[in-house]
Amino acid sequence: MTSHLNKNSSPIRWIFAFILPFALGFGIYFWMIPLLLLALAWQYVMNHGAPFFHVSKRIGFETQFLVFFLLLGLFFGCYRWFYVPYHPQIYSLPARYFTILLVITLGASLWILGFTENRQYIEFIWFFCLGALLFSLFTVGASLALESPPYYGRLVNIISLKIFSARTFINSPGIANLLCFFPTVFMAGLLLKPVQRPWGFWVLGISGFALSLGAAIVINQRSYFVVSLLIAPLLVGVFLVIERAWRTLACIAIPLACYPALWLTNSLLPNSPWTRFLNGDLMHDARFQMLSYWLTHLIEAPFTRIEVGPPQWQDLQWFHNFFADVHRFSGFWGLAAAILLLGFIFYKLMLLIRANQSMGLFLMAIAIPIFLIMNTSVVPEGERQPFFLLIFIGVICEKLLATQKRI
Repeated sequence: MTSHLNKNSSPIRWIFAFILPFALGFGIYFWMIPLLLLALAWQYVMNHGAPFFHVSKRIGFETQFLVFFLLLGLFFGCYRWFYVPYHPQIYSLPARYFTILLVITLGASLWILGFTENRQYIEFIWFFCLGALLFSLFTVGASLALESPPYYGRLVNIISLKIFSARTFINSPGIANLLCFFPTVFMAGLLLKPVQRPWGFWVLGISGFALSLGAAIVINQRSYFVVSLLIAPLLVGVFLVIERAWRTLACIAIPLACYPALWLTNSLLPNSPWTRFLNGDLMHDARFQMLSYWLTHLIEAPFTRIEVGPPQWQDLQWFHNFFADVHRFSGFWGLAAAILLLGFIFYKLMLLIRANQSMGLFLMAIAIPIFLIMNTSVVPEGERQPFFLLIFIGVICEKLLATQKRI
């Protein structure tokens, strides 16, 4: 693994290069701050003790990063402090939640700014998504071992699992969304040159895709199949056409063929066990009805408080949409800051595609599915991984553009 991470790295460097993104993707945040501080201290020492802001060539700090980090700070400020009177008292988050979210975001961003090779960015995302995959697989495995089906809304929370105490549960849609990460980055890796692809690309990629598909079938969630078997492969297929990678394009036919194959298998099995994701009118789904309800409120009264609706869904705590939940949680200015931040990231991704097509298309093929996942899940209050990954993609994009500008 060392030869793939960085041939000139010390063992400490490649240990951090694996552990940091893996832990972020796995979702173990309570010990991430000490680990990040240790990694940044090591990076500081390796830069011969010079202050970070005086070693711009080593950590890639440029003036243009100020805009990105100002927008990120604006979002956190609106998200944390400007919610009155929007913030629902029925689900108050502890103050330390916002501090941990901010410190991890900034600490990991500083670590990414220390990268000097494209492979480091690629493998950071690869190990992040590998961590999310293993967390999801462990969660589904623990649920299979300890609980009886159906598993919708009742997956065992392995983070808080204790032998002699009552189990806690997490919602299955969030795990289905996390299962999408690894197949998405694996297919996006087809856009890279073979020498750029991360460690264990084919072996880990194919086996991880198969395991994620099996886990998704067990929990029977529609979002996985829409993202991993339709949206992500179609998006990568279009980008492969842009790159004129005709031979690689054939690989995309495999995930696309899985959906009709599952449809046929479902029709042949008794009781049609997978009807939840294979059938049903999506436009009458709860998510679409709640989204329509929120958009109507946003147009008519953007500065007034909103609760989850329409009435048949009023008992739910969340809209399961990033922008709608930010608006409900933090108010209009939090929503405006979120739109500015994510819009800026995608704008920079478009610029990167012009400057470095291979890396730009690779990052865009991951960012679009992650953005869609953010709008079908509780982010970042429930699953923080989609939010983190999109922010880190923004940091990587800024660093690559800064490097291209210097060249």
